[in-house]
Amino acid sequence: MLLTYLHHGDLLHVLGSADGTVAALRPVGSFEPDWASIRAADARIRGLIGHAADAGELGSAATEDLIGACGLLYDELVPLPAKRWLRAGAASTLTLSLPTSLLDLPWEILHTGDDFLCLVVAMGRVVQLEEVPPRRRSTAAARVLVVSDPDGGLDGAYDEGMVLRSRLPELCGAAVTFRSGDVDASYVRRRARDADVLHFAGHIDAAGWRMSDGAFSADDVARLSDSAPLPRLVYANGCRGGSEGPGSTSGPLVLAWLRGGVEHHLGPLFDVPDPLARQYALAFYGALASGAAIGEAVRLARLEVAARSGIGATPWAAFVLYGDPGATYFPARATDGRDRAARERAGGSRDARVAPAPPVARLAAPSLPPTRLERAPVRGPEAPARAAKRAPAPGDLLFVALVLLAALVGAAAGISALRGG
Repeated sequence: MLLTYLHHGDLLHVLGSADGTVAALRPVGSFEPDWASIRAADARIRGLIGHAADAGELGSAATEDLIGACGLLYDELVPLPAKRWLRAGAASTLTLSLPTSLLDLPWEILHTGDDFLCLVVAMGRVVQLEEVPPRRRSTAAARVLVVSDPDGGLDGAYDEGMVLRSRLPELCGAAVTFRSGDVDASYVRRRARDADVLHFAGHIDAAGWRMSDGAFSADDVARLSDSAPLPRLVYANGCRGGSEGPGSTSGPLVLAWLRGGVEHHLGPLFDVPDPLARQYALAFYGALASGAAIGEAVRLARLEVAARSGIGATPWAAFVLYGDPGATYFPARATDGRDRAARERAGGSRDARVAPAPPVARLAAPSLPPTRLERAPVRGPEAPARAAKRAPAPGDLLFVALVLLAALVGAAAGISALRGG
């Protein structure tokens, strides 16, 4: 499925296609959501996730609160035809084409009434950029650059890098270059363009990736962009050093990578405990190497983490993928019994195109009582009250006609470029 959002004042105009093709895009909604309720729900979600990060997990009441706030966002932001497609199981992937004004909303954890969206479909965000940058044409991840704990002091980041150094050649046959400790920004500038995949594990703050000599920033990426293609995938697992609550997945560095030609960017919205971060990375790369599309690899890794930590712990919700979720990096291959068993425990499947995740209740860790994962069919009383959506005025309709025409042309160019067409 493909949904393209256009943001004009307080109005949202949405184009959609159930089969995910640009050719089938059609208007599916034009409305004014209740922005005050959206802002309140977003703030509540961030507060709950921050609490879960501090406490280790959410209790049953807080889990219900999270589901209610995520459900309100789903009700406000997703037009009825798209809801019907999702309810009918018509899509295994969902691409969201978004303007920068909508990037900081937690789209992945919108709640459909049955489950969190990112556990049901493989998701990816495509940013509506001013122009489509040139992209690396490599069809595999033959060369991986791993930079971990470049400024020292993060043992978990160093361990993550060491695990990937030893396991990635086994998982996907990649040639891995590993660097840790006293790594400066110039090293990344020199070596980034030689890699198909760049994996960073370390401190991330508002300035960028924290290196031994300061920050690797959006300006550094901009200087790289015009010379040679950047990596196809950037995976940035960052510790935010005690910052309160979730951060932003659409900061200057992320957007600089995308504007520079990186096809996919994967990173967490908030800190993930080190053991789960390593588990997530290995599950993701393992699924990707088996031939799963990148969006499905992200979803399967979520399920692996959810099966271990439980829904109330929320690390499964952390990671956000930018780029076409249907792209692949490796040809499909049969998985061994261990891979299959791990995915079955997480509620996933070997098939890269399959099917909805199981209900949330199946994903609880054994130590969590079932009541922590029960869901009320009606949104709880703590959810902000919804305001009536107004229909567009006649002047808005003229804008819609013009903007839809422009969007069809722009979306066709952007999505086709992502898919190499």
